[in-house]
Amino acid sequence: MLIVRRFALILSAALVLILSISPYLLGGGAFSALAEEASKYSDVLEDLQADESFDTSEYPAGNNDKSLTVIQIAESSDGELFVYVYQPYSGSYYDLTATSINISTGINDTLNYVNYSLTLLSSSGVFRKYLVNGFTVKEDDVRYYNISSMYRNYIEEIDGSTDDGNIITQTACTVAQQWAAATDEDGNVAYSMIETNVVLITNKHVGYIRYWSGFSSSYVTISSTSSYIDSHYIAFSTDYDIDDLYEADVYFVTQTCKKVKTNGYDKETTYGDEIEHYLSLSYSDSVEYTSGYFGLFKKYKYSWDRIQTAEEFINDDYVSLDSDVEETISSMQYVLRFYETTFSYSIRETDWTQTETTESTAVTDVTILRLKFLSDGTVYNLGVVDNMQTGTYDGTGSGSVIGTWENILNEIKNLWNTLFNSDNSLLETLGWVILIVLVCLLVWALITLFPIVKAILTIIIKVICAPFKAINKLFKNRKKNKQKNAANTE
Repeated sequence: MLIVRRFALILSAALVLILSISPYLLGGGAFSALAEEASKYSDVLEDLQADESFDTSEYPAGNNDKSLTVIQIAESSDGELFVYVYQPYSGSYYDLTATSINISTGINDTLNYVNYSLTLLSSSGVFRKYLVNGFTVKEDDVRYYNISSMYRNYIEEIDGSTDDGNIITQTACTVAQQWAAATDEDGNVAYSMIETNVVLITNKHVGYIRYWSGFSSSYVTISSTSSYIDSHYIAFSTDYDIDDLYEADVYFVTQTCKKVKTNGYDKETTYGDEIEHYLSLSYSDSVEYTSGYFGLFKKYKYSWDRIQTAEEFINDDYVSLDSDVEETISSMQYVLRFYETTFSYSIRETDWTQTETTESTAVTDVTILRLKFLSDGTVYNLGVVDNMQTGTYDGTGSGSVIGTWENILNEIKNLWNTLFNSDNSLLETLGWVILIVLVCLLVWALITLFPIVKAILTIIIKVICAPFKAINKLFKNRKKNKQKNAANTE
């Protein structure tokens, strides 16, 4: 173990030496002084100029350039991580302050991005210094920081707008850098950077499909409740021609919402805490869902894959998408069915009031962090540049789920096509046999059950008519009594 430890230290020291002698060997600078002097309170320009080769003239201002570019990172002695950003825009009309950043401390096959919020610590001209909130520097001799993208607030004048009802909350800016920080035996730190490949999301739509879950009612309190399951999805396209999508990492935020209305007027709205979610999806993942009862029919089972092609999603036999949604998704590559939430609507009536209660879960700030896929014979595992986006969540969804009656009709139609629109003569013969048997059973049922149905209908009619006959008889008796009394009087 001692030999291994010494070898690791020698290797680390050698790496530091190489980076110090050739700071741009791997595509970035080696600013050893930053680790010693950088702190929350040091000035951004002071930190950057600790490296004698740093030249401010290489970073001109320009109001037409709204980009954000990471030019350096630094670890503090307190285990904090700082990010230094070049922001050419020098005007004050647009606020281009970075809000968060996606970082993975694992590389290659161990990529695992986390979204960290940023705090602006110092600014000078076109330079900004940010603290990565909640991040703790590891104690490894060599530490990696794979940064795919960072975010700023969405600005419609710069970023454009969506026409599908979605809301972009945060705009993603490409970073595509992998930094390495190496510490030698004396505690000196050297930094290096290489540029990486990332996947750019070129088109995206967030929505959900609502499945009915059940219905309950109480005639004592005159109340009823309908329950549903919302299946949330992301439809998207990328700048890669993806042949097969194997894995996807997704980030989003959820918040419960309870709305109460009395006699049609909003009375109270209560929100829960915002909760961050990280989910990893695989092409082998699937979901099975059993719906509530539809009339006299038993519960119906639905299923879907977590990762689907856009075509598979659109052609789902049991989901009817709205025409505009279908048109939007038809031009995209893949759909991620990433999360399910509950939705309920209840109504309660008393003598003077009607109270409606809706309980739902908002899914917001949806973004894709990583994709593993096959393209042109090569397997890629890359970070993603994708806006944080929110779909409409307070409506009825992106379409409708076909109920049990429609399911039965679809299954009958599919069976009919299999039997009678097939080139297999045996199947066609079997189809005709089944059809003849069904017709015979129907005729037999009508002949056999007609007397029973007639008797039942006769009884029902008699029961319904009995009160009216009794009332009519009562009036006739009264009329006869009046006539008798009148005759006796005469």
